[in-house]
Amino acid sequence: MESLEKTLSHVESLRRDLGAEIVLQEGTEGRTETTIGFDKYWLPEESTEYFIPGTPRITEPDTQKQADARAELLQVYDSSEWYSARYLAGKASAIEPKELDKQMNEWLADLKKKAWLPVTKEVVVKQHVYTEHYIGDEKPSTYVLTDTEPRIIEENILPRRNARRDLIRLFQASNSPKAEKILKDIANMSWDKGYPYQDKEGIIESGQALSYSKFRIWSCLHPGLTLIGGFAVAAGAALGAANGISHYLAR
Repeated sequence: MESLEKTLSHVESLRRDLGAEIVLQEGTEGRTETTIGFDKYWLPEESTEYFIPGTPRITEPDTQKQADARAELLQVYDSSEWYSARYLAGKASAIEPKELDKQMNEWLADLKKKAWLPVTKEVVVKQHVYTEHYIGDEKPSTYVLTDTEPRIIEENILPRRNARRDLIRLFQASNSPKAEKILKDIANMSWDKGYPYQDKEGIIESGQALSYSKFRIWSCLHPGLTLIGGFAVAAGAALGAANGISHYLAR
């Protein structure tokens, strides 16, 4: 699988090739030259300036290169594994906006699903077996209690990261509100919202793509501390107001 950046660079190169030309004659710039006359004693007289016009640059469309670029862009649009590359290829190929919007909805749904792939799972690390036998029971009752702990699902890390970075480039290319909404959800995830795993890399990258300030990204990474800080500021403001009122009444 070709990297996202390499694929996007190739799409940009193909887009430029849509305007490819064959140079029939390189142009030259006009220039000014000066001649100096001499008298019979070979002493310099007045100088004369004259302008030599340049020649135009003559080109014609490179129809073969343009056709090859157009065909390859359509191939990228139809089959690339990177949706942002497909979007840019579609725009360059003048795909109908209605068709492109329909594809965008499908791409975003898939990216959202992949961007939220679970990255941890509960794994049983120890089991405790208990047996209870009460009077009158025909046979004892057995209970199994298990101890679990979260483990990272290694095979989901790369697909999740690729989906998020593809989503970011798709948002930057299209300014899609739906893509922005998915990125906001990723940037604002936190443990206190019920997520079992805080994807710090995802929060930072999504926040940067949304032009969040460094403090806002820090707040997304530390929602508990931010909440405590907010309470502290509110309490300080309330205490200051109370002190001000008491001083006023004591006058």
